[in-house]
Amino acid sequence: MLISIPHFVFLGIFVVFGVKGELKYSSETCQKVFDNEESYTSKAGQELGEDDPFSIVMLCFHNWYREAANLDLFSWNSNMAKVAAAWAAILKKNNNCALFHSHSSTRGENLALIVVEANHLLKTGEKAIKRWFNDSQYYKFGGESESFNTCKMTSDPIRFTQLMWQNTTEIGCGYDLCDEDYFMVVVCHYSPRGNQRGKPMFQDRNFCALNEKMSSLEAPVDAMGTCGDFDGC
Repeated sequence: MLISIPHFVFLGIFVVFGVKGELKYSSETCQKVFDNEESYTSKAGQELGEDDPFSIVMLCFHNWYREAANLDLFSWNSNMAKVAAAWAAILKKNNNCALFHSHSSTRGENLALIVVEANHLLKTGEKAIKRWFNDSQYYKFGGESESFNTCKMTSDPIRFTQLMWQNTTEIGCGYDLCDEDYFMVVVCHYSPRGNQRGKPMFQDRNFCALNEKMSSLEAPVDAMGTCGDFDGC
């Protein structure tokens, strides 16, 4: 098996996907990146271009989850990647990678602090995305006309809701390494930003499509909860 979880079985569903009108990042491309992971040179605290292996991983797995919900797929924004890398470097310098948000008024932001496996920086980035998606276990859907934060939830799933926000189209990510490279801090920025109070995350059809695939996505629960007057799928 290529990686510890069988993602590439599902990735094959969207053999190629579009980024700004171009065919980018087939499942084979993502697999090749992991095949060559041991030769990957750390770019901790540096701006990542669209074709950097870490960028490819971040796009592949963000879009793997979004494809499952029939949402538009993300493209890479190098300017946001530069800002995200700079913020990761600040978190390392000022707080030894303790997490706190940059509180941008124009971009969404997800953060993660992950233990690095030896020679597996790319896999560590993939783990960050899986952690964000796994906040879906706390999420309850109120229907497409309801605000994403309408329902009462046991914990705040805002990392998941930003990842799956229907109107977000671009991401840029960066990372830095802490404690003698034992921990990786991952920062992803999103535009347009999600988690806007009073607005829905996505549509009924997206919720139903995603719910249908939850077990395949290895989420902690087989299906997300609902609240309010949502009639179900």
